[in-house]
Amino acid sequence: MKVFCLLVVIACVYAQQHTPCVSPQQWQATLRRYDQTRQTSTSGAYYYDAVNNRIAEQEYFDNKGTQTRLWIIDLWYGNPPQRYVVNQSTTPTVCTKSPLTGPFFTIASGETYDDDTFFGCGGFPDGGFEAFNSYNNTVNGSLHTTFSSRGCVPIQAFRVVNTTVPNDVTSYYWSNVVLGIVNPNVFVPPPECR
Repeated sequence: MKVFCLLVVIACVYAQQHTPCVSPQQWQATLRRYDQTRQTSTSGAYYYDAVNNRIAEQEYFDNKGTQTRLWIIDLWYGNPPQRYVVNQSTTPTVCTKSPLTGPFFTIASGETYDDDTFFGCGGFPDGGFEAFNSYNNTVNGSLHTTFSSRGCVPIQAFRVVNTTVPNDVTSYYWSNVVLGIVNPNVFVPPPECR
């Protein structure tokens, strides 16, 4: 009987351990980002493609009463990896090109499990959803990410880069996530970038 009870306890403990899920490799979403170091906030569209190591963003922000629209394309598969920043608020449109120095911004579960979170209200059916938090310590900082328990879709991330003084701290919030990339042309630099 003691052995049976011990096996039941071990089974219960094992059943409560979090197993990493597989997050989508290609998705797009609405982005809200807050750079705590520079105290700036941007919003726009976010396109994530881990299959081809590329990210594109269409950002909109207010800079002292002036609306600025940027199209940022990060391509890690090139030699060297390149960032293209297209300022669509200027006439003519201006493109600047610079090398990417860091690794691909991987947004995937499988890091160290932290805890569970419930978003919404649990007082009535379908009033919310469960998510889990994980973190990954990297060579140059850390990434804390929240994923939905169903579908392993990224919801938010908190990124710390410790190679700068002060540390570069950025928060990402994704909503309206769509699986896949509807328009792959968002990763193609426009003619003024060539």
